[in-house]
Order: sequence, then C-alpha cells, then structure tokens
Amino acid sequence: MALDTLKLKPMIYWPELQLVFIRPYRVGSSTTIELITRNTGISPEILGPDDYPLLNSSHGHSIAKGILDTPELVQICKECLVFTQHRNPFTWVVSLYHHLIQSFKEEREWTKTKYATLREECSGDIDNFVAIRYHNHQQGSDRSFSHLWGNHELVDEFIPLEDRGPGLSKVFKHIGVEWRSEYLDPVVNGLDYDRNKDWYSTESRERIKVMYAEDFKRYYPDEL
Repeated sequence: MALDTLKLKPMIYWPELQLVFIRPYRVGSSTTIELITRNTGISPEILGPDDYPLLNSSHGHSIAKGILDTPELVQICKECLVFTQHRNPFTWVVSLYHHLIQSFKEEREWTKTKYATLREECSGDIDNFVAIRYHNHQQGSDRSFSHLWGNHELVDEFIPLEDRGPGLSKVFKHIGVEWRSEYLDPVVNGLDYDRNKDWYSTESRERIKVMYAEDFKRYYPDEL
C-alpha cells in the first residue's frame, strides 16, 4: 500500500471484517495496515478529513476528539472491533528524532513552516534534540499516547508496538480470521530501536520519563 494513499488518513476501516484501526503518530501504523491487508486479502477504507472534517489532525494520525465529535464515526466504532497501537516512549522519541532529521534534509513540504525550529532541533545528537524539544519539563500531553487515547472508551484493544505480533493475533482471533505470523519480521515488529540501547544521557532519560510519565505508568512500568 502506497504511503501517499495514507497521507492525512487517521482512521482505517475494514467493513467486511468489522475492524477499525486508529493511527497514532510514529507507532508503525503503515506496517500494521499492510500486515492486516496481506493477511486477509482485504483492502480497507481509509478515512480522513476529506471524508470527515473533524479528522483533520497532523501527519494523518488521529486523536480521540475528532472521532468522538463525529456521530457517524462513533457508530462505526460501536459496530466494530477497534484497536490502536502505542510505543515505548524511549524508542518513540528516537523514531521521532530520525524522522524529523530525514524530513528536514529532504525539505518536505510540511517542514517549511517549521524551518527555524527544526533546524535547531536537528542540529545535534539526540540529547540536544531532547533538551531543545522538551526544555520546559512539562508532560508531553500533545504527544502522549495516554493523553490522546488512554481513556478513549471506543477502543477495545491497545497493542504495544513491541508485541505487535501477539497483539494482532488476538485481534484476528476476535474477528474470526487466521493470523499468519510469517508476514512479521523483527524490524516491523517494533524492534528496530532496541529500548535497552544506551541512546540517551542520564539527564535525557529522566527528562523523557517526566514528559511521558503517564505512558510509562500505564504501559511500561518496568522502565520507571
């Protein structure tokens, strides 16, 4: 599935499977969509702001409010199994860092309005990035998975990217479809950034723990 097809499309819907996938930011959502499509042979409906204006979220990744404020989407969710993914904040920040550097180097269209900020954030190593982006030590509620999705009553399954295979197997069992794990390899299973690798200084690690405290507490308590 071409990535440009998914651009600005935060809600993925398989009517035949009665399945909905909500796409948070930088959690490997494109690969998850591809895995489901390959396993089932069924292409999804890809819903975005062109279809529902309240799904107008950055980078095509959804937050709860746009769905909850759209009655038709709420009804779809009530009739389907709805799942989403989350990711360990330590690897999430690494992924974001590399994504922003690559986007800045390629001069992607959306970077033009944020040139000065991105130039500063992407000018050094990851500790420099963390220090600049999270300088005020306030929780990253604009990016925190728990803040955006943790209390969303329409989501049935929360799948950690690090255990995407077992998570999708559980989803497939719910919808009565066989899950074929041969399509899953270590890279697309969220292990591309080993969370035990020493990416950060002690100061940066502590800053990320503060910024994403709710995510760590809810999903990754062993990291605290």
